[in-house]
This record gives sequence, structure tokens and C-alpha cells, in this order.
Amino acid sequence: MEVRPPLDLTSVYAKLDRAEEHLHAVQAEIAQWLNSCRYESFPERGGQTARVGVALLRIGPEPYTTRWAVIIGDCLSNIRSALDHLIYSFAKFNAANDPTPDIDSLAFVIADSPEKFREAAKGRLRGFKQGFVDLVESFQPYRRKHPVLPPLLALIRDLSNADKHRLLQVAAAGIAQIDVTYLGTAGVGTKMGGVNPEPIEKNTVVCFIESSEPDPNLAVHAVNVSIQVAIWHGQREGSTNPMEGRTEVGALLSLLIGEVKAFIDALKSNL
Repeated sequence: MEVRPPLDLTSVYAKLDRAEEHLHAVQAEIAQWLNSCRYESFPERGGQTARVGVALLRIGPEPYTTRWAVIIGDCLSNIRSALDHLIYSFAKFNAANDPTPDIDSLAFVIADSPEKFREAAKGRLRGFKQGFVDLVESFQPYRRKHPVLPPLLALIRDLSNADKHRLLQVAAAGIAQIDVTYLGTAGVGTKMGGVNPEPIEKNTVVCFIESSEPDPNLAVHAVNVSIQVAIWHGQREGSTNPMEGRTEVGALLSLLIGEVKAFIDALKSNL
């Protein structure tokens, strides 16, 4: 009885290791930059208006968004490549007893609908047993939704494809969280308005305090803000919150790497 050699994932893990090296490198650079900056708030009193804007001014060096976008792109390229290496490795694993035709045309399919998946799988997953094809389909964007982000495999595909043609859009110094203490006489009719998702430029208005009526005593007492560098990727289906259109660099890349590792674990458990 012929025994198949074990599944060799050396190149897959090498790609993921390299992706994590890029992740750690860009995280370190971003942390160093954030520590070199400070932010001053410039609120105004209400007077005859019912709204007070809160602006932030960054004091420090300009963000290195071009460099960060290149490193992030290299990270994404390795993440996407790890999936294709996995398909190739699994095909070689099967080849001893069940040769797979045209092995160089194989690829990890990422599709947005069952119809598109089935069509792509005819070529890209040709020769694999149905159980493996079903496993790949179970991770597809239309099967594996994310509660906050767009589906993770779709992000891997879309961001890595975008990086082939242009620099990724890095939101330098966007608001992660902001707490504003305000004063006024309008009472319960006073509230803080939505947070601006756009990157902080010079004197960017990041939020506003709004009262139910003009309030001459309306004023911002204190502003505490948390800043992050994020990747723009688009909002999840059904979301109307513009803050969900971007995610902090380290958190997003970690999730994408984790999704590839989750597929590897699922594959191993099904061998």
C-alpha cells in the first residue's frame, strides 16, 4: 500500500511569516510616529448658534503614508500568496494517488456569489475532490460574513488587487475614539454629533456639540482623543456608519492573517 507524503505547508507558513514581519514593521513605525505627535483642540463658544465645532491640529512630523502603504501592500501580497501556495501544496499532496491536471493553473478562489464560485472552481480547483471544494466554498465571502467588517477573504482579494495598481489608501491619524466634556444651559437638548471619519488635516473639525436651541453658554470644556492610523476598505453590507469604512492597520492585517490560518486549521482537521 502506497503511503502519501505528509502535507507540506512550508511555503505557506513562510509567506505568512513574512506577512507578519511586514505587519510588525509597519506597526513599529506607526507607533513611533504617533508618539512624535501631539494634538491641540480648538473649540469655540456657542453664542447665537446651536452648534459648536471641535477642531484638532496635529503638531509634529507629516505621516509617512506612502511608505506605510508600500509595506502594507507587501504584507497583503504575502497573505494572498499564502492561499495560492496552499492550493498548490494540497494538489501536490494529492498527486501521489490522485494526479491533478494542469497544476500550475490552480488558485484559491475568492468569489462573491455561489454562481461565480462554481464557475471559477471549474478551472482553478479542477481535479480536487468535492469535499475540499466544499471547504473552500465555506470560507467564501457570501458564506463567512463578519459582524463589523466586510468578509475577510473579500478584503484580502480586494486590497491585494488594489495594491497591484495603486497605493493603498491609508488614513493617517484618524479618530479612533473621542470624549468631549461640554457646558451649556440647554440641558438635555445638548448632545455630541457624529465623529468625522476623515484623516486629520490642519484644523480638521472632528465632531460637533449641538444644542436644541442657540445657547450663549455652550462651550467645550475638555477633549480627550485617541488617534489611529487605519486602512480604508469600505463598509460592511448594510452599514451606514462611515467610521466602519476603515480599520486600524494592525488590527485589520492581524485579522486577515488569522483568516488564512483558520482555513489551514480547517483543512488539517479534514484530512
